[in-house]
Amino acid sequence: MKPRPSLPCVVALLAALAPPLAAQTKLSGPLARAQGRFGFFAVSPDGARVVYTAEQELFGAPELFVAPVDGSALAWKLSGPYGGGEVVRVLFTPDSARVVYVLDGAGELCSAPADGSAPPVVLASIGCASCDDSDFAFTLSADGSHVLYRDERYDHHPLLAVPVDGSAPAVELGGALPWFLAPFPPVSDGTSVAFLDHEGSVLHLYRRPID
Repeated sequence: MKPRPSLPCVVALLAALAPPLAAQTKLSGPLARAQGRFGFFAVSPDGARVVYTAEQELFGAPELFVAPVDGSALAWKLSGPYGGGEVVRVLFTPDSARVVYVLDGAGELCSAPADGSAPPVVLASIGCASCDDSDFAFTLSADGSHVLYRDERYDHHPLLAVPVDGSAPAVELGGALPWFLAPFPPVSDGTSVAFLDHEGSVLHLYRRPID
C-alpha cells in the first residue's frame, strides 16, 4: 500500500501549481475620515471608467467620483462643489460619455461628462422626498439623448423627457389623461417611448414620440 501524502504537502503542492494572483489596483482616493463610507459603484458600458460615491472630501457627504479602471489616473469628482444632497442613483449613457445621477435631499436630476471636461448641469427638479427608492422612476432613451423621468412635484406624477446635456428644458409627454406613471421606468427606442399608465383605475400601454 502506497503511503498517502500528508495534508500540508498537498496544500503546498496546490499553492505551487496555482497561478499567481494579479496585483490589485486601488482606484478610489482616501476618505475624509477613517470612519467614512462608500455608497455604490458602477462600471461604464465601455469598461473604461468606474463611478462611485464616497465621503472622500467631506465626512457625512457622499459625492460622486470617477476613475479609469486601469488606475492610470487619480479619481476626480463629477458632482461638483457640494451644495447639499446625497448622490444616490447613477446611470451611464450607452456611449459612456455622460453620467446621469440623482441628488437625494436636493431633489435634483443632474448630468455630467464622464471625463470631467465640464461641470455638472441640473436637468430638472424632481421633487421626490426620498429619491433613493423605486417610487422615483427614471431611465435613458436607447440612444442616450434624453432622460425620461417621473416628476414627483405634482400629484399626477407626469412623465417628462429632458436632453441629457441640459440643452433644452424638460417636455411633458402626458396628454389629456391623468398621467399616473406606473412605479417602474418606461422603455424607449430612442425616438419614442412606451410606458404603462393609468386611465382611471386601469393600466394601459401607450407609445408616443419623445420630441
